Amino acid sequence: MEYPAVDLTGHPARVATPESGEEHGWQHGVVAAHDGTTLVIELLQPQMWRSYPPHILVEVLHTQGLCRAVMPIVPSSSSGAHLRLVAPPMQEWERLQRRRHPRVAAAAAAWISFGGRRWPATAVNLSVGGAALVSEAPCPLGAVVAVGFRMGQGLPLGPLSAEVARLSEERDRPAIGLMFLNLTESSRSLLSEYVGKRQGGWQP
Repeated sequence: MEYPAVDLTGHPARVATPESGEEHGWQHGVVAAHDGTTLVIELLQPQMWRSYPPHILVEVLHTQGLCRAVMPIVPSSSSGAHLRLVAPPMQEWERLQRRRHPRVAAAAAAWISFGGRRWPATAVNLSVGGAALVSEAPCPLGAVVAVGFRMGQGLPLGPLSAEVARLSEERDRPAIGLMFLNLTESSRSLLSEYVGKRQGGWQP
């Protein structure tokens, strides 16, 4: 697919070192300038950068979709809140599909109930559509479970009905991907508020 020539100035962006992975180490900001060969990103929290790596993973959200590329940093022109990067042509950027629901990293206490027993869990990410939990619960793929969370300030949410949509590992521990079923308006509102506060305007 060919990319149209677009000016990314003003669009939300986030950056991370290529080794940090998709779920950890993101720094959020906005594209301050883009001329096709150079991309300048203004970071929202520049104090979190102790030094600049030689390359950076960049994601930019714009009307043509979510795009990703690894770019060299220009150290002599990068300082404080601004990163100046050597941008590849748009056709070389990886095109990513937007999620139906924005997802944010979390570290919320949770529980999951299946087969008449309840197991402790930790939510490692949350969205209005589902969650990923680290837990020893032996839930098979496709099982319908009950799940609950401790949200901000200890506010409980649950029990929610969910389907096990994915089984994987998170930092060498069993991880369970859940898709929520039949959320009430109050539960959806609480999840939406939680996600909105943590994502800082990022809507992948």
